[in-house]
Amino acid sequence: MLKKINFNIIYNLLFIAILLYPLAIIYKISDFSVSYLFVLVIMLLAGVRFLYYINNLNSLYILSFYLIILFIINFINIKFFFFMFTFILFIVIGFNYKMYFINKKVIKKFINFSFVISIIGIILYFLKIPLFDFKIAGSEKYFMLSNGYYRAMSIFLNPNSFAYFIIFAFSLMLFYGKYIFFNKYYRKLYYIVFLFSLYIAYSRSAILSMVLILIVYGIYRFKISRKNKLLILFFMLIMLISFFMFLLSSRELFYNYDIRFLKIDIAIDYLTKNFYHFIFGYPHYINIKKNGISFSDNMFLYFFLRGGMILFILISFIYLKAILKSIIIIILKRIEIGYAVYLFSSIPLMFFSNFILFFPNVILFAISIGVILKGYK
Repeated sequence: MLKKINFNIIYNLLFIAILLYPLAIIYKISDFSVSYLFVLVIMLLAGVRFLYYINNLNSLYILSFYLIILFIINFINIKFFFFMFTFILFIVIGFNYKMYFINKKVIKKFINFSFVISIIGIILYFLKIPLFDFKIAGSEKYFMLSNGYYRAMSIFLNPNSFAYFIIFAFSLMLFYGKYIFFNKYYRKLYYIVFLFSLYIAYSRSAILSMVLILIVYGIYRFKISRKNKLLILFFMLIMLISFFMFLLSSRELFYNYDIRFLKIDIAIDYLTKNFYHFIFGYPHYINIKKNGISFSDNMFLYFFLRGGMILFILISFIYLKAILKSIIIIILKRIEIGYAVYLFSSIPLMFFSNFILFFPNVILFAISIGVILKGYK
């Protein structure tokens, strides 16, 4: 009973934190949105169980220990430490409260909440009222479309953050919707709103992720043997990784098509010019930039740059383990499938976006990893 009460408090505080996020435009505390105060309360509530449950996730124990060492030797700033601690703790929360996160009432509440957030995004889009943070965006041009509208971002201060949030909500709706919304017209309305919201956010990486969700859903529904589905999904995983690795290794060919490839070149240049920073990463007072262009848009390289090879290996191990378990869950059609498909669809986001640097996506992503790691052993 106490665990259920604790979960309800955590879940409701997460909603409050999301709703208060726009206040970051007006007021921040040491560069933090005031909504993070509620995230901090969630951490304190969940922290009572943290030390026990982290023993069931040895890789997180090692990751936590390494972050403390990194904090000492590399002078990592408080914001990055808070981000990483949030990531670790919400994996534990997903692991600990897995049975609640797959509860129909809990999922329905989140989908309804996401629907409202999407409607707000659509209304603000047509009213041409953007909520953005110049410190994050740098320029209004980043959000302005050729038709005079701003990219939809709802209350998230960034259109990509809004699009990634929709990806999570859509994945839950696609696999759990028919069990919690019995009226098919309601379901169709939700699908239309989510897809239109994604479209007007104009996030290419999120659209690619959506295509991946729909492909996996087709495989899930297709009447072939589990063995063949397993082979198809593993083949997709290998092809996706191979494709993105090809793009990274041939980045010079794509400089004129997307600035992301130039940013990747900057990151690799920094990693290869100093052995110490290759192992332990660069302190945050060193800005990773070249010719006025700062690095961004690749989460694996981000962890490599800020935590070195050790952090890169630890994060990659946890992520790959969750992806492989997600494939098994999809094949077996287990109850965690909505979270599993969401994680599988995050592969392009991890390679070509700042995916989990955006709030609340780091939390949703971490919870999904925790649910999957607990869901199938």
